[in-house]
Amino acid sequence: MNQTWQDILIDQSRNISIPFQGWNYAYNYDTKYFSNINKKRYKKNYEYQSEPKYLKNELLELETLNQNTSLNITRKNNPKIAIIGCGPIGMAASLWLRKAYPNLDISIYEKRINLKNNKMKPFTRRWLTFLKLDLLEPILDHKDILILRKIGLKNYLGVDIRNLEYILLRAINKKGINICPLTKDILQAKMIIDASGGKFIRHTQSEIKEKFFINRVIPKNINNYGQKLSKNKKFNQIEIVNYGSIIKPFYNGLPLQIPYLKINYLPPKIKQDFIYFSNKLNNDYGIYYWDGVMRDDLNHSLLFLSLFQDEFNSIDDQINSPIRLDQAWNNDRFKSNISDRLYTIFEWLLSKLEKEKMCYLEPLFLWEPFFCLRKKMYINGDIKYLNIGDSHYIGNPKVGNGLSNHLQELKNVFSEATFSDIDI
Repeated sequence: MNQTWQDILIDQSRNISIPFQGWNYAYNYDTKYFSNINKKRYKKNYEYQSEPKYLKNELLELETLNQNTSLNITRKNNPKIAIIGCGPIGMAASLWLRKAYPNLDISIYEKRINLKNNKMKPFTRRWLTFLKLDLLEPILDHKDILILRKIGLKNYLGVDIRNLEYILLRAINKKGINICPLTKDILQAKMIIDASGGKFIRHTQSEIKEKFFINRVIPKNINNYGQKLSKNKKFNQIEIVNYGSIIKPFYNGLPLQIPYLKINYLPPKIKQDFIYFSNKLNNDYGIYYWDGVMRDDLNHSLLFLSLFQDEFNSIDDQINSPIRLDQAWNNDRFKSNISDRLYTIFEWLLSKLEKEKMCYLEPLFLWEPFFCLRKKMYINGDIKYLNIGDSHYIGNPKVGNGLSNHLQELKNVFSEATFSDIDI
């Protein structure tokens, strides 16, 4: 039987196996970093004050295009479809919809707006991606595709999220899709697609509908990214709590939560030495050292460092935007507050890195996974609602089951579905 794209999305949302991969990884490798942090946090800014590394060749070509990409917004009332969130998922969804319905009135609503100059704020997140080019190739501009093919290895994009967002934005501008400030105007749409990362709708968590357990699946292969397997048997079962519209993994009666520090722009060549130093000599630092998938002359690495709760609390307020490690190290307050293990790690990195190729500490973040089932749902009376991307579930950045799977789902759905004007 032919299905609409909405029906396919709803049917697929019942599959908990993909978000489970992220929860299972945490139970296998990060149990000693499970936390319960409730502190009020300063707002974080991910914008770099200067270019973190020397740009050349295709990366320089991309940046030139980025600087000339329009961030202009419009004020559009009564769109047929309102997409909440102008991140990679929201933009990709709008482009797949435009491909399926060339004449459909689509608007993306975004809160990161500079109202003084009537523009969207520039994209800033420089975290490496692990995405196959064919996930997006049908909806991207041909010029960008040619550049990406030269940058990524083995048909991967390779570029960071910031570059990806500008690439998607150029495709959106070319297709005439509106970007608008997030206001109450969206309540006049026929359908709302929520790509806000779970920020648009608050799910009630006052009553537990169901509790169940899923056995932890222990990997057979050695972890290639530097993490050591947890042998704690009390975490052999993952507790799942269902509140009705939102499902969360728990541990010891608390929602699963892990604090991370990302260290960006590391050289791939020191990966094996760092893993040996961290695990063999210093008793496992909860590291995850991931090489990018760009061409060797363009590539760099990203380190995820799992933190203990006390470590998070001690430095969270001191890293509010990306900062070079050597600059942070010159701050006596920063040095005096960090734990012994962080002190040792930072000292080791500083001894290996040239000043011209220094790594950056990114603002800390809390991984707090959830899973929201999709269903036929209406808000404000008769407006259809669907959640996609991180509004559907939060993937584990160490597993890569978030952005990549969300984009794969969109491609699959819009390749399989049947389309007619009455779908909307």
